[in-house]
Amino acid sequence: MGVDYTLAVSSCSAALFLSIKASGISPKASILIPAFTFAAVPSAIIHADCLPILCECGENYRIDLYEIRSKLALADAVLISHMCGHTSDMDAILAECEAVGKPIIEDAAHSLGTTWNGQMIGSFGKVGCFSFQSYKLLNAGEGGILVTDDPEILVKAVIMSGAY
Repeated sequence: MGVDYTLAVSSCSAALFLSIKASGISPKASILIPAFTFAAVPSAIIHADCLPILCECGENYRIDLYEIRSKLALADAVLISHMCGHTSDMDAILAECEAVGKPIIEDAAHSLGTTWNGQMIGSFGKVGCFSFQSYKLLNAGEGGILVTDDPEILVKAVIMSGAY
């Protein structure tokens, strides 16, 4: 994946929840997500005591960049779902989020092995989350993993997951 750290967890939902908590996103924070996503994404956000904000997607199933720009001021963080291998324009999303200091988490449950400009999807944000559920490309019946380059996020996620 081209990242320094990984943590195997019970599901991608758990990875998403732990990513939000370990990234230091405050309770009651608003998190911008694509409207085309799996129900586990807004559920993980709500479970983390945050609020999802839906952002429209285009005909290509990717998050609409105009929507991101128009709603980014309302959000404290961005969680991008790359549904069914339809990877969003990570260069543009990173530029928008970095310009205003908003962290990005990637839900790459449906995009294991896909790339954007030669870089693995799931390695762009602070954390990338993957699923090993039985219908995914790499399955274990159930399970998930989070990936990050941030040792502090990893340590917090390990402790919160009970994997210590």
